[in-house]
Amino acid sequence: MFKIFKAILVLFFTLHWKTTYCSQMATHSTQNGDATIVGIFSNTNYFDPSTKQCSNYSLLCIQLTQVFIYTIDELVNNNPKLLPGIKLGWQLIDSCSSVQHATTLLTTVLANSELKKYHQYSCSQTSSFIHNFNSSTHSSSLKQSNYSAHTSPIIGVVGDIFDYITTLLASYTSSLQYAQISYFSFNPTLDNRRLFPYFFRTSSSGAMLGDAIYDVINKFKWNWVSVIYSLNQNLQYNLQSLSQFLLRRNVCIAYETHIHEGSTTDDITNIITVLKNQSRSKVVLIFGREETVYRFLKHAENQSLTGITWVGTYGWVLSDRIRKLNQSLIGGVIGISISRKSLSNFTTYLDHLDLCNNLKNPWFIQSVRENLNWMGNVTSGNTTNCSIDSQLKQRLLSKFFAFDVVSIFVADAILALAHALHHQLGCNETFCPPIDQLKFDRHRSSYLQFLRNVKFKLSSQEYFQFQSNGASTHNFDIINYQPVIDSSGSHKISVVKVGSWNQNTRLNLDVEKIIWNTGKVWHQVPLARCSDDCQPGSYPMHNPNISAQYRKCCWLCPKCQPQTVSSTINSPRCIQCVNFTKANDNQSECVDLDVVKLQYDSVYAIIYYVFAAIFIVLLAFIWIVMILYRHSPVVKGSNFILMNILLFFIALIVLAIAMDFIPIDQKICNMRAFVIFLVPAGHLLTVVSKTTQIWLIFRNQIDAKPCQSKLMNTKYLVAFIGVSLLIFTGLLLIMVLNNAVVVRKIKTINNQVDFSCMFFYSPAIIILLIFIGILGISCFVLAFQVRKLPDNFNEARFIFMATTMLCCTSVCSAPIYLASTGELRRILGIAILLIQGYATLLSYFLPKIYIIFLQPDRNQRHY
Repeated sequence: MFKIFKAILVLFFTLHWKTTYCSQMATHSTQNGDATIVGIFSNTNYFDPSTKQCSNYSLLCIQLTQVFIYTIDELVNNNPKLLPGIKLGWQLIDSCSSVQHATTLLTTVLANSELKKYHQYSCSQTSSFIHNFNSSTHSSSLKQSNYSAHTSPIIGVVGDIFDYITTLLASYTSSLQYAQISYFSFNPTLDNRRLFPYFFRTSSSGAMLGDAIYDVINKFKWNWVSVIYSLNQNLQYNLQSLSQFLLRRNVCIAYETHIHEGSTTDDITNIITVLKNQSRSKVVLIFGREETVYRFLKHAENQSLTGITWVGTYGWVLSDRIRKLNQSLIGGVIGISISRKSLSNFTTYLDHLDLCNNLKNPWFIQSVRENLNWMGNVTSGNTTNCSIDSQLKQRLLSKFFAFDVVSIFVADAILALAHALHHQLGCNETFCPPIDQLKFDRHRSSYLQFLRNVKFKLSSQEYFQFQSNGASTHNFDIINYQPVIDSSGSHKISVVKVGSWNQNTRLNLDVEKIIWNTGKVWHQVPLARCSDDCQPGSYPMHNPNISAQYRKCCWLCPKCQPQTVSSTINSPRCIQCVNFTKANDNQSECVDLDVVKLQYDSVYAIIYYVFAAIFIVLLAFIWIVMILYRHSPVVKGSNFILMNILLFFIALIVLAIAMDFIPIDQKICNMRAFVIFLVPAGHLLTVVSKTTQIWLIFRNQIDAKPCQSKLMNTKYLVAFIGVSLLIFTGLLLIMVLNNAVVVRKIKTINNQVDFSCMFFYSPAIIILLIFIGILGISCFVLAFQVRKLPDNFNEARFIFMATTMLCCTSVCSAPIYLASTGELRRILGIAILLIQGYATLLSYFLPKIYIIFLQPDRNQRHY
């Protein structure tokens, strides 16, 4: 079916050409070879369907035609290792910027390639299709060539520069299974491999270029930029959707407009006025053809526009004439460019071209002569003077002689086709098998597979290959326009490479090399932000007064609420401070709450100082008196040893109180637990021992039991106290090892943190409390029984009084103490210990002091 379709196609277009084009001038150029590449270029800008004539030469496309010729002749045919023994030829077509014309000429070329297999269809009845540049439009000196005189397999089609032509041809070539490579296409529809399986492109895709642009913008945290683009058929696929592409990545467009060849001076002036008034958007993305961008920037120079950082792509950033504009306008440009290493000698090659050595490119000759005619230098038919005046090159032919980066894409397309052929034929560096056209046509799909997988070296570190969607990979250079002074003392712009970009490693930028507009150094980054960053301690909040699409870039920065923080720039929300933390002064981080400290100048502290000082003085005084008067009857009769033990445990109160002034940690809590439990335990044990001794002496009969007699002995009582305390200490150790005492943080009403030593459930604690409770009950019962002993030994009543006060304070204060926390517990603990200490000193020891000093006559043995 496919062969029948091709036969019908050949028949149709051959007859169509016969009736329409066979007698007309052909706009093509041919070079025979063992394999052919068809090149389609819009060398003229206008096609008249009625006259079938093309006019208005495009010097840029003629340069692209020239690089097509240069690549095949110099980089392929003159490369002995690429296709040894095989010569590539070409069929060059001028599409005249017309879809109809391009399709007709391409169909004729493809049909002519099939004529050898379908001999019954020919165009022999009419004049052959030749290059015939006659006196009206083309040079008569050009060599004529016959389409059908020589046939070789067509390995691919290269073209066109316009997407509206490329897209239609891509559908056409894919249906005929001819590989097509575009050198300047951005239409994302062409990425569809199901619809366009034979289509490839060497120009960077719009998505790749957008990624590179975004990475540069994001590097400097710009989110409020202006965009100017040149409106043409190619860039509309890429640039008109750029704002949406950037907006999806939180970059907003402050001002967006387009320029074109028909833009008036007033149009450009209005755009420049808007840019001058953009106070927060000093970065402008400008895209488009070099001539359009140059015209705009030239107007901007005339209107003294400064302070703008332009961001552009290879479409214009390598333009020599743009770099000659005022430094205050274009200094600091950030450009995304492509290295020209694969065409490093092409500029020199271009400069040596003249009217005699470039007959392979008839459009070049005709365009030169057209410009000479326009200048009044009529040289029609005369090629004796081959050279082209340098002023003509600069003034009228600059678009041809000034290197355009699109030429790189043309060269890459041809090299990709040549390398794919190299691999399909199984060539090595010295030999290639001959090409069989019929066999090649039958295995065209096999060639397509080699083309998909082609990979060849462009430079020492860069390789060319196609991606799965047919687009090629590119390494971009990031360049910066920097003002320099040359050897003659003149100011000029130098293009400095400051980084690179590729799809794998993304952006690699040496920001310290950058010099911004007006000579600002690298860290003085131009402003391109709708709103300043929200610093730590604040958060971005959408501004209800602006459009919803700009709220990603424009915001307010309210302060965080109390007790909330934001620790990073542009933090999306403020976080509540928890776990005993608070916001610092600028609300940038949560810090530990201030620890509650005893206020040394507070009322409570002063009261504590007074009572503690009195207690210490009183204790010291009593202890000293007891030691000095230890042989007196009132002291000796009260068991001096037990009295010292009691005073020792009372003195421990001072240690327990002192620990309240030490910062609390686990060790301090363990020590406080020891002291707090030991003080009442030792206190009660001593009182129980003292009371038991008095009770046994004055209440038991003479025939007391032996155990009762031993308890009257002081050494047995001391042993009893020691053993009891030893058991008690063991229980305390068990309590500590079981982590029954822990440090607990407490948040106060004043937003401060206080530490408390908390007791958790533990069998050891239960036993300790039962032990102390038994001692307290025993002490109270015994003191109650000895309260009415003879007056001469009335310290029993004082023991009862001290015991009663001790038990009452313990019973009343214990629930309050256990229910309290923090500073209140600390104050209650100090108060309870002082009350218990005062109770014992005043109830038990003060009467003895009274007797010693005020009633010494009663300090007699017989009393």
